[in-house]
Amino acid sequence: MSDSRETIEHAIQCPHCGASQAVQIGKAQVDCSYCGSRITLPNSVVPMSPSPSVDYMIQVRQLVQTEQIEQAIRVYQQATGASYEDASSVINLIQKRLLTSAINSYDSIDAPTMLTSNGVARVGIISVFLIVFLFIIGIFALINVVFRSSTSFEAAMRLVNSNSKAIQALGEPINPGVFVLGSLSSGDGLERYNYSFPVSGPQRGGSANVRGTTDSDGIHMDVWLTYQIGGEDVTIYMAQGK
Repeated sequence: MSDSRETIEHAIQCPHCGASQAVQIGKAQVDCSYCGSRITLPNSVVPMSPSPSVDYMIQVRQLVQTEQIEQAIRVYQQATGASYEDASSVINLIQKRLLTSAINSYDSIDAPTMLTSNGVARVGIISVFLIVFLFIIGIFALINVVFRSSTSFEAAMRLVNSNSKAIQALGEPINPGVFVLGSLSSGDGLERYNYSFPVSGPQRGGSANVRGTTDSDGIHMDVWLTYQIGGEDVTIYMAQGK
């Protein structure tokens, strides 16, 4: 008949940190619940009373968790009488155990959850680029509205569509393209401009280059209409108010 006392938990002291460990007789090894050290048990565990100062290890562990390492070492020294070097070694073991537990907890995160997080990050980056892109497009659109609503732009298109050489080269009607590039400024009753934009007609396309000023005396502008025939550039010069 087996001794029922073999299933009773007894206390042994961790040889590394000194903390009391509750173990069952019959086990060969046990891991310290405080510093994580592997303890090899003797064939016969001698019962002993739990250390009355076991609570100090709880305090030590809490100090390590909050990264109060020096305080943890002092508490351990006061409770056990260990040297600073021995106490530092024990605290280092506890730190490693806590770090290992944290890594294991991280590794246990489900892969779909991690992928979802990465996916959200990618969506966020794409959204930022999209917002920036739309912002830039909006600025270009606003600039084009300003150019197209200017007196000089309207005058330049009237000049191009009334020029017989331009009509013969591009066809009729001649329409402006999408983007306008250049400069346009106004102040003190004077508008200055120097810009270009694509134009096209039924026969071919080209580019209109506009330069001049507009003031109380009227419009004073030069327009160069350029296009290609057989790979060669052709220029038609027009002027108003000159």
